Amino acid sequence: MRLQTLSLALFLSGCALSLQADSVTGWIADRAHPEVQYRLKCTKGALNIDWRSAYPGAVTLKFNVRGSDYDGDDQVVIPPGGIAASDVDTLGCYAPAFQITEKKFSMAPPPPPAAPAKSLEPAKPAAPVAPTVGQWIPPAHLPELAPEAIASIHVGMKQQEVVRTIGNPVSKLSIPEENELVESYRYPVLSGRVAIIRFSNGLVTGVAVPEP
Repeated sequence: MRLQTLSLALFLSGCALSLQADSVTGWIADRAHPEVQYRLKCTKGALNIDWRSAYPGAVTLKFNVRGSDYDGDDQVVIPPGGIAASDVDTLGCYAPAFQITEKKFSMAPPPPPAAPAKSLEPAKPAAPVAPTVGQWIPPAHLPELAPEAIASIHVGMKQQEVVRTIGNPVSKLSIPEENELVESYRYPVLSGRVAIIRFSNGLVTGVAVPEP
C-alpha cells in the first residue's frame, strides 16, 4: 500500500514538473498594432517575453500579463525596427496559458537619416584649363595728317584747342616735374613721318616735324 502511495506521489510530481517544463509560443501580432509582435517563453518557471517592431520610430508599450496564477502590468520600449525583451516573475509558467493585453501605445518620431560619411580621400585637383588664344586682328590704319594741319598748331595754344583742331594723338607721354606737367603728343603725318607737339601745364611749347 505504501508503495502505491509513493508511486502516485511520484506521478503527480512528474505532472507538476511537466507543467513547469520549458515552453514557447510562436510570434503573435498585437491586435491594435500588428507591426508589433511578441513571443512568450517559459524557462525554468520564469516567463520571458520577446518583442519586435517594424515601426520606424521607437515604440513604448504598456501591457497587462494574465495567467492562471498571475495578473500584472508591465512596460517595454522597442527601438525603431528593432527588438526588446521583458521578464515577468511568475509562480508557474506555461507559455500558451498567458494572455497579453495592450493598455497604452506610443511611438516616437523616426530618427533623422544619417549624414553621408565624408570621404577621407583628398580632393582631386581640378583639371587645368587650356589657355585660349584670341584671333589676331591687325591694327587699323592710322589716319595721317597733312603738313598744313600740323602747321596750324602754334606755341601758346591750349591743349583742348589742339585736340579740337587735329584730333587725339596716337600716343601721349606725361612727365610731372616741380610745378610743371610736361607732355608730348605724337601725330602721324604724311610720308610716314611723326609730328611731336609738346605741352607745359596745358599750353603748347613746341611743334617738331621731321623733314621728308
